Amino acid sequence: MGQAKKCPHPNFADLDFKTMDFGVAFGGSLGFPIAGGLGLELDALYSLGLTTIDDGDTKTRHLTIQAGLVFPIG
Repeated sequence: MGQAKKCPHPNFADLDFKTMDFGVAFGGSLGFPIAGGLGLELDALYSLGLTTIDDGDTKTRHLTIQAGLVFPIG
């Protein structure tokens, strides 16, 4: 699935990667009130590739962790 293309980065020019990838993502979020309507938000997201991105068995996967300040508007 997906057409293989050469990687444009000079350090990886000998690698072929497919142009399309499918996967699923799982995540969650926690919110903590601070004061006066302000809050702290913590998020985590894990993505898992379902298709290979090269001619071998390499699949994508990554973990994202985010933190943010939540404040009311209006």
